[in-house]
Amino acid sequence: MKKIKWLLIAILAIKGTSSAYSQAVVHDPANMANNIIMQAESMEEAIEQKLIAQEQLVQFTAQLEMFKDKADKFKRIAGIVAASVEIIEAIEYGTNAFQKITRLRENVTNMDDLTYEEKYKCIMTLVDCGYVITQKTKHITALRDRLKSSTGEEEVTPEQLQSYIEDLKAKIKEEVVRAICCVDDFIFNAQLQRTNYDLYCAGLCMGRAKEYWKNGKAVPLQARRVSIKMPNGKTIYYNKPYYR
Repeated sequence: MKKIKWLLIAILAIKGTSSAYSQAVVHDPANMANNIIMQAESMEEAIEQKLIAQEQLVQFTAQLEMFKDKADKFKRIAGIVAASVEIIEAIEYGTNAFQKITRLRENVTNMDDLTYEEKYKCIMTLVDCGYVITQKTKHITALRDRLKSSTGEEEVTPEQLQSYIEDLKAKIKEEVVRAICCVDDFIFNAQLQRTNYDLYCAGLCMGRAKEYWKNGKAVPLQARRVSIKMPNGKTIYYNKPYYR
């Protein structure tokens, strides 16, 4: 800036010598140099302020771009956090469903009024259901890994993730309901094949089945009226539970 100052003084001295000199001769020749220096200093200050303003503008532009980048990153991070929460909830949902099937399998194993063959068929149905639940839960876990490593065009949007998770949860729920209904119907049909129809008509066996579902945490949400004609000619009516 000192070089600029003296350069301005030289320019003003050359440019304003003729006019400044004539005025200085009439008024005060001693102030001619001071006037030139004052004008140079004012011009120097104006140039400094302009340079400062330009520098501030550059800094502000850089900060604005940095803020935009951070805003995009924060938005993506927020989406990842929300998606991660949904993934964790979905994994927990699948885990709870698997635990429910496991409890039902244990209850079937402990049922004394079923033969080994009947228990085997019920347990295999529940095992197949548990396998499906495990596979669906693995898909959800794979989504979590994909979300962590995804960049650019391969990124999974929160909307796509939520839709896929809801679909997997619906399939898990459908599989659980299917398995429960299959086991329920199988136990019911097995009871019909027993020779002691009077005991069944008295409702003791059905009461045992209801107790089984209660212990298995699969309490029926609704019931429908069903009538069955027994081989001995009797017709029985009962409210058969079914599950959503």
